Amino acid sequence: MRTFIVLCAVVSVAFASPYSQCTPAAGQITSVKVKDCSDDVDTCILQRGTDAEIAIDFTSTVNADSVMVKAYGIIGGIPLPYPLNDTDACKNSGITCPVKSGTPLQYTKSFKVEKFYPAIGLQVKWTLVNAKGEELLCVMIPVKIQ
Repeated sequence: MRTFIVLCAVVSVAFASPYSQCTPAAGQITSVKVKDCSDDVDTCILQRGTDAEIAIDFTSTVNADSVMVKAYGIIGGIPLPYPLNDTDACKNSGITCPVKSGTPLQYTKSFKVEKFYPAIGLQVKWTLVNAKGEELLCVMIPVKIQ
């Protein structure tokens, strides 16, 4: 009976957050926070004409001398690259390069939700990669642009 209760608690925690780690898993993500999005919703609302902010606590499983941010909006199963002004994750993001595998890190970034974006629901795929293209982290975030 105790095993069943623990299993139910683990399952409820796994589904209590709108975020999910990509499969196959890259890095070990311990926390994802999006400004104005609580863990008890299934979709984060992003308001057009504002800046969104993301913070991810993780441990990389790969080494990296440099780290690049790659973000995609996935619409109808098709990943569309999201244009970021600064893709160097080693600057102004809380990460200091080089990154050593096994070191806990916190990555933070703000990005524009432009006024001209359509009001749609989509998945945001947020990744950090090293120069070899190996992922340090990958997270999926369900969002609705309003």
